[in-house]
Amino acid sequence: MLRLAIVGALVTALIALPSIGRLLARPRLARLFAGLTSTAVVFIGAQWAQRATSDPSWAIISVRIQMTAVLLWVPLCLALLGEGTSQPVRRPVLATTALAVLPWLGDLLVADVTYVRVRPPSQPVLAVESGPLFPVAAVYGIGALSYSGMRLWRTEHVLEPRVRRYILLALAAVLAALLNDILLITGVLETVSITDLGIATSALLLVASLQAGANSKQVELQQHGADALQDLRATQQELEVALDNTLNVITALPDTIMLHRDGRLECINPAGKQWLGLDDDVLGLPIE
Repeated sequence: MLRLAIVGALVTALIALPSIGRLLARPRLARLFAGLTSTAVVFIGAQWAQRATSDPSWAIISVRIQMTAVLLWVPLCLALLGEGTSQPVRRPVLATTALAVLPWLGDLLVADVTYVRVRPPSQPVLAVESGPLFPVAAVYGIGALSYSGMRLWRTEHVLEPRVRRYILLALAAVLAALLNDILLITGVLETVSITDLGIATSALLLVASLQAGANSKQVELQQHGADALQDLRATQQELEVALDNTLNVITALPDTIMLHRDGRLECINPAGKQWLGLDDDVLGLPIE
């Protein structure tokens, strides 16, 4: 039930991300968050498939998909780091994205050997033996994500404190979950698999960071609108005072002042009315 609730929250976040991106005027940032959230959904779905199947070939494919999703988190996080700090990261992103094909290259990361694993209170699951490059890939993944976190920690002038905290918590959650499952797969610890929960929690925290940025942007826009309205009202009052002063001066002048447009009288001061012998109701009279 917990995993089902998390998937529902991730799908809801995916639906909300485009509107958040438009509010922030950062569509590319929203697409990166959508990519991270999508890989979390794919990982959880593949892990469910692994737990549900009794076919070794399907179990192997499910594990390969899971590892691909995890490896894709590295380029996505690097791209997110570059987007958030306005620094070019194109080459690192392309290089790390290419590494996501490793789970499909023979037995390098995933061996074509399965065994039944039982970890109370879980049901028996078809597990897959790791390949010779699995420890290297594990160190690479943890190192790359840790590097992203370290860079974000040093860019406090770029990101808002609340957004920065959410992102760092997300990286901490996924790193803890990955470390737990790596120790489980290598047989160092007798524990349970929590990578799906860690990745899903991280994705939700990342979306929460984007929402926090959107909320701050909305508050900023509202404050800017309130300030602009206040300035407009102050300017209007100044114009009204200036107009009253001008009318008072025109009224007090002893000389005739008369304004007309398209051959019709629009304004005349009392001195002009007295000099021309006009009544009070003269506005709009034709001027020849």
